[in-house]
Amino acid sequence: MTATVIALAVTLAAATLAGGFFAYAYRLERAAHHAAKEWARAETTRHLIYKQGLESLYLTIDRSNGGVGKRLAECREITEAIFTHSPALFEQEAGLIHWLQATDRYLVELVSKMPEDPTRAHIVNSRSAEIYERVHRAIGTEAAKV
Repeated sequence: MTATVIALAVTLAAATLAGGFFAYAYRLERAAHHAAKEWARAETTRHLIYKQGLESLYLTIDRSNGGVGKRLAECREITEAIFTHSPALFEQEAGLIHWLQATDRYLVELVSKMPEDPTRAHIVNSRSAEIYERVHRAIGTEAAKV
């Protein structure tokens, strides 16, 4: 009988240890699951904030006073107007042509990232970027390397 009691005590101790181990493993798994849910919730929130920011930026770029394509055409138009009416200004302000051309390149890059809009494509193509080359030739400078 003593051997039976000892065997039962050992079995009970082993069962208690195994049960404790499984309970501990379950708690760890549950904690990891909750941590994963919290992380996913935080990521979803960050994603939504990022998405809203991008949508707001897109609407600003696309719809503000004719959009980025309109700004590009205006930049080229300003360059043409200065070159036509006061070409000496480009020589007096050595950086002016570079500033205008850098703005043009920036706007071209923005336009390239925007979805195609056939109704506004004519605005972008209404003025040529060739004006910058003409100004550089006229004042004897070289375009900045990109």
